[in-house]
Amino acid sequence: MSLRDYINSNNNGFQFPRLATNDLSFYRNIDITGSGCSITHTPTTLNINPIPNGTNATKLEYNPITHNVSYSPTVFGDFINTFSIPIPANTPTPIGYSSSEIELNCKIDGAIPSRLVVNVNGVYKVGTSIQFLKGGGGQVEVDIWFRKNGNNIQHSASAIILTGGAGSRQFSYVEIIEQLNAGEFIEIVLGTTDETISVEAFAEQVAPPFARPSIPSIITTIYKLN
Repeated sequence: MSLRDYINSNNNGFQFPRLATNDLSFYRNIDITGSGCSITHTPTTLNINPIPNGTNATKLEYNPITHNVSYSPTVFGDFINTFSIPIPANTPTPIGYSSSEIELNCKIDGAIPSRLVVNVNGVYKVGTSIQFLKGGGGQVEVDIWFRKNGNNIQHSASAIILTGGAGSRQFSYVEIIEQLNAGEFIEIVLGTTDETISVEAFAEQVAPPFARPSIPSIITTIYKLN
């Protein structure tokens, strides 16, 4: 491929997908190292500030008019809880995580495991799937909403009706798009008036009639939109 193939959509610079911060040369005129990036052109050599160690760039862009070079760090994560969690009646309950499947520039708060913290400013898409278990009969309403930095996010709630008898299961998925700055966190909160509701994890199934993976009580994914 030639440099022509990397011209950006605005026709004012070049865009290179998924460049890492390891040693790399591009046609000998763009060098990327763990300490930063330089672009050599006539008559000047341009340099940008060092890229933080461990940061991957989804986009590196050079503007030949302003002579600026910029990059956009990747942020994504997949967080689960492999344990069952009872939901107290009439008590809004943030749901915590027991482990991360994938994390890059975001993480579970070490002190408060319901909080997912991001390391980069941006607009994020956060989606969560929850496995509910009913301990009693009848219809039960459960509310799901998001909090940012401990405060409820307006217009982020969803209400679902759990039906069926005792022991019945129901799955729910909700998502939100939200602006987050580095160091800020987001939480998933549940509320119900029924004391028999829990988010339930189930072990891997290996016996007939078929094998299937384990079912976490909650799975939450988060990634920064470009």
